[in-house]
Amino acid sequence: MEEQLLSSPSKDSSKKAANSPVTNDDKKQRKDLDNLYKITLKRNEGFIDEGYFDSLSTQLVNVQLAIPEKDPQPIFVGSGFLSGKAWFHAADSYSLQWLKSTVATLHANGRFADLVVLPFMPVSPLRRATTSVPSVPRLERDGRKNFRRIIAKQNKNLDIYSWKIVSIRLLPNGRYCVIFCLDEDSVSQLEARKFSVYYSLSQISIKVHAKKA
Repeated sequence: MEEQLLSSPSKDSSKKAANSPVTNDDKKQRKDLDNLYKITLKRNEGFIDEGYFDSLSTQLVNVQLAIPEKDPQPIFVGSGFLSGKAWFHAADSYSLQWLKSTVATLHANGRFADLVVLPFMPVSPLRRATTSVPSVPRLERDGRKNFRRIIAKQNKNLDIYSWKIVSIRLLPNGRYCVIFCLDEDSVSQLEARKFSVYYSLSQISIKVHAKKA
């Protein structure tokens, strides 16, 4: 019994091993290796919004599906768009090179001519923001699109297409409550405007909530 106790690792020693610097280094190395298969795409002029991302994804999938079954297949862990940029996570180096080559071909053919491939850049956590906008124009239909369009037209140099609209809710007083998320660059742009922007026939104030601890 005594020999078994001496040879068996205690709970405390197991915790120390799990929290050892070697284990943390291994995690970091795995994360760094994982990031090698990720890229970021941006536009030279404008922002990547839902419509642009869907159009790009459709073209990429069309090329992907045209690959003969006997040939190697590009595979991906995930993809998406955020803060005006798109990101792709390839499953391996072959898939990453296929993606870069296909984007370059689309670019050369005149499609997505303003698209630029960048090394992967982690996106910082977004800040929650809220505002109340007038009842005109109505936002029940295509509300997110119209909300962005109005602010973009009336507030130049404001990166509105990087905002992530969470919800639009009609209030009892007839106004709309808009909840959205912003990156830090957008927060700085609003701060320079004292968190006030032009909207339709008036100005609206935007409340940006504190960073989460």
